[in-house]
Formats: sequence, structure tokens, C-alpha cells
Amino acid sequence: MRFMEKAEDCQNIEEIRNCIDSIDKSIISQLFLRSSYVKCASKYKNIMQEVKAEDRIKSMIMQRRKWAEENELNPDFIQFLFENIVEYFISKESIEWQKKNQ
Repeated sequence: MRFMEKAEDCQNIEEIRNCIDSIDKSIISQLFLRSSYVKCASKYKNIMQEVKAEDRIKSMIMQRRKWAEENELNPDFIQFLFENIVEYFISKESIEWQKKNQ
């Protein structure tokens, strides 16, 4: 499937749907890659508070809100999305950290 540079380049609904599917597949692949970094990060954290990293999360969420605004996306939606992503990955990283520290 060839990806269109702009949505306006699509000639029909099928091309639009194929492009959306391609984007979604890419997002999922990137989330998989993100998960490998999160898993690896647990090796470098000595205490559980470093896994939770509340200050880091706050600054990260604010940065994502800024990126959303720069890309004309709703920053509240992006915040909601990333809070859920981060919560999920922290739970996974916590498991890895606990395995390492048992």
C-alpha cells in the first residue's frame, strides 16, 4: 500500500482507509518500540520511585501538550492519550523492575 503524502491526494474512500490503516500500523509498531525502551529502562532504576518518576511524567506530558499544539491537535486529547500510555508502560516497567530486584 502506498502512503499518500497528504490526505487530499487520495482519490477515493478506499485509499483514505488504507492510509489510515497504514498510519495505525505504524503507531502500533512505534508503541512496540517504545515498550522495548521502557523495559530496558528498568535496568537503570534503583528504587521504585524512579520507575514512577512523577516529575518526569509531569514534564513529559507538558511537552506532549506543546507538541500537540504545534501540530494543531487538541492538547487535552493528547494529554489523555499519553497519560494512558504512560500508565500502561509504568505498570509493565514496574513488573520488570520487581523481577530484577527480587
